[in-house]
Amino acid sequence: MKMEKLNRRTFIKNAALLAATSTVSVPSRAENKQVNLIFRADDMGMSHAANLGCLESYQKGVVRSVEVMVPCPWFPEAAEMLADHKGLDAGLHLTLNSEWKTFRWRPLTYGPSLMDEEGNFYPGFTQPKDKNQLLNGWKLPEVEKELRAQIELGLKKIPHLTHFSDHMFFSREPAIEALLVKLSDEYQLFYENKQAGLAFAPKVEKDIEKNDDQLEAMKARIANLKRGNWIIITHPSAGTEEAHAIRGSKDDIGYKRNLSRQLLINPELVQYCQERVNLVAYKNLI
Repeated sequence: MKMEKLNRRTFIKNAALLAATSTVSVPSRAENKQVNLIFRADDMGMSHAANLGCLESYQKGVVRSVEVMVPCPWFPEAAEMLADHKGLDAGLHLTLNSEWKTFRWRPLTYGPSLMDEEGNFYPGFTQPKDKNQLLNGWKLPEVEKELRAQIELGLKKIPHLTHFSDHMFFSREPAIEALLVKLSDEYQLFYENKQAGLAFAPKVEKDIEKNDDQLEAMKARIANLKRGNWIIITHPSAGTEEAHAIRGSKDDIGYKRNLSRQLLINPELVQYCQERVNLVAYKNLI
């Protein structure tokens, strides 16, 4: 086990060194700056449109890390895309819920406590009356089995994974938080922001993606950052018919997430970031 851990650490560090010398459309960092900023693109694998948006935001824009959802229907395509773009820092967006009304996905494993009556993940989180129970009445052994399956399939298909996070922050449960820390150590993957010394960049608007002038709002957000390691989480997507068909109760996420993609590849934002911050990935902070 110690040899496996050592090999994985070495692999990730070598990948970071390789990425630092590779050429992408935006320089990865400027050594004289003191603000390190990760633009992370979430929900790759959810849809074909999400895959396209995440990849384009890296190739043409400011994104340096992406997170992939293994149980989702377009995960196989996401894995192939990442195999062709190993310079793009990849992580897992571990998921225990399926939040969209007409677009659902299911656990990889059989865990009755994780599924609704149709066999899908629950759409959200419900706090049981019994304080000794987990969200939605999940059973911890079933949670662990499912998360292990997602990590192991992710590593099988995307060997250069460096980190993972929890979709919609299900780690609010202390028992699950402890489980994620254990899995991070066992699989030698960063557990999201806590182990990377990252803080969320404060927002200057209630919702950047709905702001009429999202570019100026994002520039103001970046300008306020002080010395340290920061992260901005985004959800870019191509504005396709598929994306517009994915709806919650009222939101057209195709429209909203296409705006995010357009912002992330905006040449003015790219230049602004080049001049003021180090655009980094999780693997650069290992």
